[in-house]
Amino acid sequence: MDAEKYVKQITRKVQCCARRRRELQQQLLSDIACREEGGETLTAILQSMGRPKEVAREFNQNLPAREKRRHRMKWILIWIAVGLAIVSCIAAMILWMLPKGYPMGHSGVFHEKEIEQETKALIELFDAEDYEALREHAIKELHAAFSKEQMDPIKQRICPDWGGRTSFGAFYMQEVTQRGQQYALIQINVSYENTGITYTMMFDEAMKLAGFYIK
Repeated sequence: MDAEKYVKQITRKVQCCARRRRELQQQLLSDIACREEGGETLTAILQSMGRPKEVAREFNQNLPAREKRRHRMKWILIWIAVGLAIVSCIAAMILWMLPKGYPMGHSGVFHEKEIEQETKALIELFDAEDYEALREHAIKELHAAFSKEQMDPIKQRICPDWGGRTSFGAFYMQEVTQRGQQYALIQINVSYENTGITYTMMFDEAMKLAGFYIK
């Protein structure tokens, strides 16, 4: 190990300000150089001085309390700054992930008439239990949900016998942005002979069904 590396290992562990650390580094290097000029080998000098950790501990014990407090406060402030930076990054990520709502037409991607027609068409397919056709209109992640085995228990829990559809209610729409993607969110109440059903659907930018919920 050379003298400079040895001294840096010591001064990195000394709890003082940067100016005092530079002064200490220069002092130690000067002392080592003087002893070398006096005929001692570097190996012998470093061995006599002791391990860097032990030398640093001795310096720390002799430092004024004010110097130690200043050093401690510096690192507290650094860790607070790092913590705030991490919190800011996490908050930005959460905001990016959370859905944000906008009025329909905000992005220019979706059109109300097209969404109304597509929503009614999907409800008609659902009433006809044409799940194969529904899968063609949906993203792959929803394909498994559109089957008689999956849907019959859900429909039964709501009402054992819906009866025929009697009317469509008003549409409630908004655009949603989540993770950089645009979606159209639609809710509509549909009346049947024996019950009323609220449909909530979500379409992606390609007008594929990306969400489907009934209650």
